[in-house]
Amino acid sequence: MKPLEKSFHSRALKLHYLEWNGGARGPALVFLHGAGANAWWWDLVCRRMPASWRLWALDQRGHGASQWARPPAYGAPDYAADIAAFVRALALNAPVIVGHSMGALNGLAYAAAFPAAVSAAVAVDVAAPPSARRKRLLSRLAQMPAPVYPDLAAARRRFSLMPPEDGVASSVRSFIAARSVAPARQGGYTLSFDRALLGADAGADVFTLVRALTVPLLLVRGERSQAMSATTAAQLARLNPGATMVTLGGAGHHIPLERPRELARAIVAFVRLRGLDRAWAAERAERSG
Repeated sequence: MKPLEKSFHSRALKLHYLEWNGGARGPALVFLHGAGANAWWWDLVCRRMPASWRLWALDQRGHGASQWARPPAYGAPDYAADIAAFVRALALNAPVIVGHSMGALNGLAYAAAFPAAVSAAVAVDVAAPPSARRKRLLSRLAQMPAPVYPDLAAARRRFSLMPPEDGVASSVRSFIAARSVAPARQGGYTLSFDRALLGADAGADVFTLVRALTVPLLLVRGERSQAMSATTAAQLARLNPGATMVTLGGAGHHIPLERPRELARAIVAFVRLRGLDRAWAAERAERSG
């Protein structure tokens, strides 16, 4: 099922999002993509979720069809404020927050800041804080001009994933490429995200956030991922007694694209194991009664 495309405002920014299963009355889940990605990265996962569940994926500020922040404001607290605005705009009652990579960090920042407004958090291949060397690299990338391609076909053909991995099917790569470019001001096409966000200070530490989290937490990592190592995953799991750890064998970092079916199964199993689907059903029955 093709999702609906909608928008809302977070302060002065108009932000875009996708909605699946409109009109459904089951558990509510909000999905957050990684840096340089967009809401469409969650399409393959959301298609495999229960049809009775309410699902949304945000184009976070500076990404996809959402506005860019000027001056640039791309720390986890900024993203968390947008998530809070989205939850208020749609009057969501304690959704599950699901994030991948940078989106996982943003989701954890929101869950830590607003624990009463979250029923659970899912962090997919969230990375440890970058090294000083990687920070310098990202800062240089942020200052480089965005590439401009002469036409849409060239932009799609030159599109690549970061980090580059071979586990994503060519058809999926093409699907994402088509939704990751936009017309450039000077003509031609370019990538649809603000490069300034690459050099932004995250403003949050994943170890601190996981330790402080008071809601159920699912940690998902790819076995071959270089972003979330086995050591990092084990450290995070030890920090929070409410954490559940799932490793997807053979998967890399881009799990929503590479293993959407397995990721959907892991999320559904977690929600049901924690009884969150039953809690929503009981609340709905109470309201209707």
